Amino acid sequence: MNPWWDAPNTRPALDYPVMRSSVAEVYRRLRSDGTRYQLLVGPRRVGKTIGLQQIAHRLLRENEVRSICFVRLDDPDLAGLPLGEVMEAYRSRIWSKARLAFVLLDEVHEAREWARWLKSWSDAREPLRVAAAGSLAPRIVEGSRESGPGRWDE
Repeated sequence: MNPWWDAPNTRPALDYPVMRSSVAEVYRRLRSDGTRYQLLVGPRRVGKTIGLQQIAHRLLRENEVRSICFVRLDDPDLAGLPLGEVMEAYRSRIWSKARLAFVLLDEVHEAREWARWLKSWSDAREPLRVAAAGSLAPRIVEGSRESGPGRWDE
């Protein structure tokens, strides 16, 4: 999911040069405000995944390639895993826990207890800037109501 780790000149989303205003705003906030995570919610097939890839493309121009982690949580190998396990694998094998990372989570609702993990990272002030996208609105809204206020923007 992160070909730029092995081939640093790889850039996602080159076929989609126009960034929607909502995605541009998520990108702007991701770069400027690390205290609040960004949650991009919408129906299926409207461009949330492409938007996250466009954000990754722009971040790759400005940051160390291993500091950008794009994860499709609906991947059969990851679906249903706790989000903490996925992030621990990234932090222990790819990028140091002590360094700032940009984490782009697609279909975040597929990860078990995703809202609790985002809350935990936010409360602990982990060096993470997170943008997450999801299309299963009931799960997203439920997680947001419980854990999201003050921690992320939809």
